[in-house]
Amino acid sequence: MKNKEIRAHARDAYHDNWGKYLGLNFMYFLIIFAMVFLAFIPIVGSIAVMICSIPIAYGYMVNMVKLKKGETTKFTEFFSLGFGNFGRSWAIYGWTLVKLLLIFLLYFVGVFVIAFLPILAIITKNTVIVLGASVIAVIGIVVLYIFLIAKAMLYVLAQMVAVYNPEKLPKDCVEHSAKLMKGNRLKYIGLGLSFFGWMILCSLSFGMGYVFLLPYISLAMLCFYESLDKENLDKTKKPAIMDWDDVNAAMDKKEEVATSVVENN
Repeated sequence: MKNKEIRAHARDAYHDNWGKYLGLNFMYFLIIFAMVFLAFIPIVGSIAVMICSIPIAYGYMVNMVKLKKGETTKFTEFFSLGFGNFGRSWAIYGWTLVKLLLIFLLYFVGVFVIAFLPILAIITKNTVIVLGASVIAVIGIVVLYIFLIAKAMLYVLAQMVAVYNPEKLPKDCVEHSAKLMKGNRLKYIGLGLSFFGWMILCSLSFGMGYVFLLPYISLAMLCFYESLDKENLDKTKKPAIMDWDDVNAAMDKKEEVATSVVENN
């Protein structure tokens, strides 16, 4: 599915239930603003925001998926949905960090080397060697940073995988995300960049426009995931409930069979 089609599906879903999406995102924005102010409290505030932000984001995603599926939900339900999955949300985040740990370590080693180079220049008094080492270190850090972003993008769907597949373990959700994103990272970037113009307009409205834009972006990302994982979602989909026309047809057929049996006897 092309990005243009993904955005079209997202707009259709948004249009069908726009009032509830806006209500949910308005409440979510209020919580985000509250956490921003909370973060200004020394130590305690920052720790509280760090602990709560992961499950709240997870709960928001669960709430969006429930709305997209047409299920009944409340604007503030992302609290209970998020903290009810506190361990699961943090486990997904933790496994993602584990996958990126080696690159993080190499990156910080490079930063440390650059910070140490001025001291080395004073000790050795050889600016040529230090300058050459600085250039190599900076190039290495830039390469590692690009590689870190590319690697991190493999796991952007882990949360969605977890929400759509509650039976999957957090580690499996992270690995499944990597499997889906291989070969699709540029498409994901393109989808994100397609909202850039809208983001500029929202910024001009002092950020208030994001209340309307965020549901659109979130739905587009959900549609993006669904398009990649369609085969797996079809397998896990529950059987559809028979509608009344099918029930009536089955009953009529049953009566015809019973009548023919009676007549034959």
